[in-house]
Amino acid sequence: MQAERFYRRPFIPLTIALMAGIALGSAAPGYGSGALALALVCSLGIVRCLIRRAPAAVYPLLLFIALGYLSLQPWVHPRLPANHVSRFINSGHWRIIGVVDARPLEFETRTKFVLRVECLERGLEAHEVTGLLRVTATGEATTLDQGDRVAIHSRIRSIRNFNNPGGFDFKRSMAYREIWGSAFIEGQELNLLENQVESGLLGLIDRVRSAIARLIDQAGLGSEAAVLKALVMGDQSGIAPDIRQAFTRTGTSHILAISGLHITIVASIAFALFRWLLSWIPIVLRYAWTRKGAAVLTLMPITLYALIAGFSPSTQRALIMVAVFLLAFLVERETDLMNTLALAALGILAVQPASLFSISFQLSFAAVLSIVYGLDRMQAARSEASPDLEGRATKIRRGLLVFFGVSLAATWGTLSLGMYYFNTVSVIGLLANCVAVPLMGYVVVALGLVATLLAPLSAEAAVAGYQISGFVLSKSIALLELMAALPYAAVRTVSPSIVEMALFYLLSWAAFHLATGRTLAADPVPNAPATGWVTSAGDPSHAMPGHLRRFFFQTVRSSTPDRKAAAAVLLLCLIGAGADAGYWIYQRFGRQDFRLTLLDVGQGSAVLLEFPGGATALVDGGGFGDMAAFDVGANVVAPFLWRRKIATIDTLVLTHPNSDHLNGLPFIAANFHVRSLWTNGESRTMPGYAGLMQTALERAIAVPRFADIPRQTAINHAHLEVLYPPADFLGRVEDDRWRRDENNNSLVTRVSLGEVSVLIPGDIMRPAEMELVALIGDQLKSTVLIAPHHGSRTSSSEEFLKAVAPQAVFISCADRPGSGIPHPLVLERYERHGARAYRTDRDGAIQLTSDGRRMAITTFLNAD
Repeated sequence: MQAERFYRRPFIPLTIALMAGIALGSAAPGYGSGALALALVCSLGIVRCLIRRAPAAVYPLLLFIALGYLSLQPWVHPRLPANHVSRFINSGHWRIIGVVDARPLEFETRTKFVLRVECLERGLEAHEVTGLLRVTATGEATTLDQGDRVAIHSRIRSIRNFNNPGGFDFKRSMAYREIWGSAFIEGQELNLLENQVESGLLGLIDRVRSAIARLIDQAGLGSEAAVLKALVMGDQSGIAPDIRQAFTRTGTSHILAISGLHITIVASIAFALFRWLLSWIPIVLRYAWTRKGAAVLTLMPITLYALIAGFSPSTQRALIMVAVFLLAFLVERETDLMNTLALAALGILAVQPASLFSISFQLSFAAVLSIVYGLDRMQAARSEASPDLEGRATKIRRGLLVFFGVSLAATWGTLSLGMYYFNTVSVIGLLANCVAVPLMGYVVVALGLVATLLAPLSAEAAVAGYQISGFVLSKSIALLELMAALPYAAVRTVSPSIVEMALFYLLSWAAFHLATGRTLAADPVPNAPATGWVTSAGDPSHAMPGHLRRFFFQTVRSSTPDRKAAAAVLLLCLIGAGADAGYWIYQRFGRQDFRLTLLDVGQGSAVLLEFPGGATALVDGGGFGDMAAFDVGANVVAPFLWRRKIATIDTLVLTHPNSDHLNGLPFIAANFHVRSLWTNGESRTMPGYAGLMQTALERAIAVPRFADIPRQTAINHAHLEVLYPPADFLGRVEDDRWRRDENNNSLVTRVSLGEVSVLIPGDIMRPAEMELVALIGDQLKSTVLIAPHHGSRTSSSEEFLKAVAPQAVFISCADRPGSGIPHPLVLERYERHGARAYRTDRDGAIQLTSDGRRMAITTFLNAD
């Protein structure tokens, strides 16, 4: 009986088991033989139970765990052929010939596309190869379509992560798309060899999408045209940054990505229309096929919509999920939505196991699961009440409450995931969704699709339809922008851990389950006062208000096992949440040691200082030359800080205004509570510097003059010193020509706690090193040195290293073979001076922890 109860909704436990196996396959790959053996044993066990007519509760779960594990191994441990393109990584420049595998993504300053490689050529050497490359073309590039044959000249590089704790595993995400290499080119280096027209269904879909895009452009909608393309055909590439920011701040970004919401909306409209039409056909009514017929017919428009939308992975998942719901009408009299949702997830993961790690998959199913479960519980609670005759006003009010409840459930269900992935909570998200979903999701999408259907009959009618859609869309966007402009429309949050996310969902389930459960009779509770606080010794509910104590005893004494389980889960989650909060409060503010982390930001530098008692400083923020192409502050530094529960930076330090130290800081200044910004006072006419100073002005961040920066600051037994440049360095630029290189004017700092110290010299080169040694040579001695100028041969002179005498050197550098950074001669020099070198390109992030007497150095990749 217990097995029958457990498998009352069979797809739920089986789907959870499959998910567990896939997650295990990602966390601990390489044990395929053991998983295969487990699958065989479980299969034999199931056969044995079937023969003996005995329950097999455990075997199916273990079987699906093993199958989930095995299904992911081709991605985490692939067996690539000998002529795979990944075999030629870091083998020099090639002329790479291939076919554009998917529709390119065009941005303001770059174009990205996936190339299915066919041939590599270099002089007389040629190789026929297979595999996919991720190509990024910067600047203006030839317009490409899927199926075009092109040639590029580039090195083949490996896919590389920024190896920091809690960082995004970009390499694995590319592996899940079967992409194992990358290439970077200038736009003019892209040669179109053959403009092919893709044949078959895919070619037809691509031509239809291009025709729709041209008609939308003809409608003259302005900036709304890009949003309409996103809603109708899934193309988000042209959306202006300010409009995208408005969607982000209002918590409505999900509307721009065609997923479960859009497919469900189209399905609901089509189902209602087909059901109404079929109700006029007598034979359909006679056989009670109005719902079933409507469900079958609805498959056509949602499939057409998915194809027009580009049939991306998120759209495929949404189509499968909605199709399963519709087909359930054919086989079940009463649809079990929770079981059907689990079946949809099971089908998707069986075909694409890596979908489990997709953000869109997680958000879609979290939202739908919350809605389905919430409606199911509310329906069960309502069914226990005595039915009353409802008038039209009551039905309208109930419909509005259901719509509000659906928005609330979706928002609450995705809250934790949104904090984890985007570190943003929209305070007005619920209100904004109540505006955006009906206007954009229903009206604009419906009008846009009607206009699309009219296109084969009349291009003029289609353009007119798009203009009407654009009018509604413009008003909707204006409302969102008005909401987004409110001061506290959205707030930045630190990142929850996996444990905290689990506690959140378990706590939400338990509280909602108890709140919507059957109302218990008011059993008298011994010695329970009606009001006030109860503090009896030995009472498990002591220090509870009287009404809470009565609820506690009523729940525990209930004969319903699931309510007892929910109460137990609620209590355990509250205890766990308290313990977790205590742990992080201690980590942030209770520790009395000093921690320094040199982040892996590629070719650049970013150093986080965590002082005893919780004060923080960030010395530089890394950065690339083109901030629009990749913002290191937003994508690397900020996620690391949020994972450490750091939302306040007491001091930002910009050593010098070079892009690889500067361009990550504007995002940090705009999205963290920053108290002060230290610079050497040397300004630069570059966007990153102007943006940083503008943000400091807008957010009232103190920016003292270089002469006013304290040369020594005591921070809870630790010390931060500013050693260089000299106070009058700007006035000596004309006399000292070497100062015209801003690297030599880097702000040099030294931080110490007890006997352990770290010198952070920025990018000073040999002339500045000589001056620094001459000025304060006796104060330079430090336990650890952050390599000046990333270990290039222009720095780390013999005299400088002799004065510093470090035991270890931390080098921030990118994985660029042949670049000379760090230079072999400099590495040899470090070794001669007895300093062990740690490198971010090989070791990932490097952390120093010290109590003032001893120090411990750890690396993210555990290279030692």
